Amino acid sequence: MRIRFANGFTLLELLLVLTVSGLIIAMVPPLLSKAMPTVNARSTVSDLAAIIRNVRSRAIVLNETRVIYFDRESRTIFEEGGNQELQIDEPLRINVENIRKSEETPKILVAYPDGSINGSVITISGGKKSYILRPNWVTGALNIEGRVDESTM
Repeated sequence: MRIRFANGFTLLELLLVLTVSGLIIAMVPPLLSKAMPTVNARSTVSDLAAIIRNVRSRAIVLNETRVIYFDRESRTIFEEGGNQELQIDEPLRINVENIRKSEETPKILVAYPDGSINGSVITISGGKKSYILRPNWVTGALNIEGRVDESTM
């Protein structure tokens, strides 16, 4: 007489697989949350670049000077007239070079009808990465540089 073994998994094998799966799932969210500030910084820089390009285009089309301001208190970058604004989330750090400390809401960029722009170099940092947005005052082009911060490693 032949002994037949049942096909399938034992209860112990199933419990072991579920336990290992649970441990792996529990470890994933902390790893993802460490990457989020860097992703938020990149997204914010992309949004800011889009606003600056849009303001520059509007200055050319409307044949008028357009201004972008930075409100330190609310951490908001906005266009004069309130058409567009960008809220800088709290974990992100922002540094705007060459702005007057005395002004409550300083100008960070001016777009002219001839397509040129005059503005500050803006650095947005999150996590281990910083992004530098550098406007070219002659051509109106934006240069975005990404760099890893050694101080946070």
